[in-house]
Amino acid sequence: MISFHNNRQRQPRAPVKLTARAMWPGAEVETQVLLISEGGAFVQLQAPPPKETRLKLSFDIPGKGPHTAEAEVRYTADLGDFRGKRDITGVGCRFLTVSSTTREAIRDLVAQVKKSYSQIQFSLALSKPNPQLPQLLEKAHLQGLREGRQLRDAVQWGLKQMGV
Repeated sequence: MISFHNNRQRQPRAPVKLTARAMWPGAEVETQVLLISEGGAFVQLQAPPPKETRLKLSFDIPGKGPHTAEAEVRYTADLGDFRGKRDITGVGCRFLTVSSTTREAIRDLVAQVKKSYSQIQFSLALSKPNPQLPQLLEKAHLQGLREGRQLRDAVQWGLKQMGV
């Protein structure tokens, strides 16, 4: 395990929906990671712990298996704070300790999501039917969206998070 510090501005963050478990003193909950980078994650939590709480996060990265990281809550997001979504609360966490294997898996995941988002953006720009669009949307965790303004906005936001 190595310890490292997060600079949120320098690390691309991938919008994801990863099954996760968050544990801190007095609590253990099943949840989802909605944003992830090599330096941290945004974790959906109905009753977020206070800032500076240390968490143990366990999450599954598709094709890379289960991973764990020790993290610290840097901020809490109330309803409406995460991309304006009215039904999401959670915490932004900075990873304190993470294995090199987990860091590499996250790096690969960010690259994969970035590629999917870029392909979706290209497909939308062509304005032609793309039979691969459903698979691209699934890879990018956007399967609930279809063509249109909502999808374009989600793709633009995701690419911005990844530094594109």
